[in-house]
Amino acid sequence: MAKHILLKNRQLALENENRKFLYDLSYAADGKEKPLIIFLHGFKGFKDWGNFDLMMEYFTQLNYAFIKMNFSHNGTTLDSPLEFNDLDRFGRNNFIIELEDVQAMIDRLFKDEIIPSREWDKRKLLLIGHSRGGSIAMLKGSEDKRVLAVVSLAGVADLKKFLNDKDIALWRKGETVFIDNARTGQKMPLYPQFLESYVANKSRLDVVAAASKLNHLLIVHGSADSTVSVDNAFALKNSNPSAELKVIENADHTFGGKHPYIEKVLPLNFKIVCDLIADYFQNIEFKN
Repeated sequence: MAKHILLKNRQLALENENRKFLYDLSYAADGKEKPLIIFLHGFKGFKDWGNFDLMMEYFTQLNYAFIKMNFSHNGTTLDSPLEFNDLDRFGRNNFIIELEDVQAMIDRLFKDEIIPSREWDKRKLLLIGHSRGGSIAMLKGSEDKRVLAVVSLAGVADLKKFLNDKDIALWRKGETVFIDNARTGQKMPLYPQFLESYVANKSRLDVVAAASKLNHLLIVHGSADSTVSVDNAFALKNSNPSAELKVIENADHTFGGKHPYIEKVLPLNFKIVCDLIADYFQNIEFKN
């Protein structure tokens, strides 16, 4: 019987930069090549949020290798991955940094530094992202041909959502914008560099254009998502007729997930999400 490998809070350091982030890896060590999923969390999120461990367990049981990673500037620290203890780093985050973090993970995977090469199929690298993480997954999937398929869960179609006019006016005056975290009560800063980075890289950060280039894209969204409207899902689908769109009726932004999450089984709507993803991946593997 294959041995289950579960590695928690492993560190990955970006080359040539004083930058590290944590990731978890789960797989059955059977010596056989299997598809590998990288999961990306959203804004004000982290890899250990809510029911993400149960999602990892779900796909491991289907014999996928599964990685969920923190973004290096998500505000958590190497010592405190469940708390936003580095708000200054959060303030220095931007979309390009998140793309670089994913790039670092993919590069290390292909250098066989994360998981033994015999344990995963390098033709079957899969990205799943939730909310803003879905946007990053689509952007990176369009840039990197080593990515076979992308799943957007409640993904944002236009990153301008994170730059409203009031905030832009403050950033242009050199001021800091503060984002309320309703769960923790923290006021989380975003420095003017956030706007500067977006403006400098606007064409690269066009999510709809990126989605249109993907050969394999699954878009999943809840009809009752009050954080990221389901209109985002239709915009993504309209850009790519070959993409699959699944709208889950009455599902919210987290598909029933919450933090902390103490139940031992996935929320009903999140289980539906995982089943949809598994069916989609199985079909594209068959086609390829």
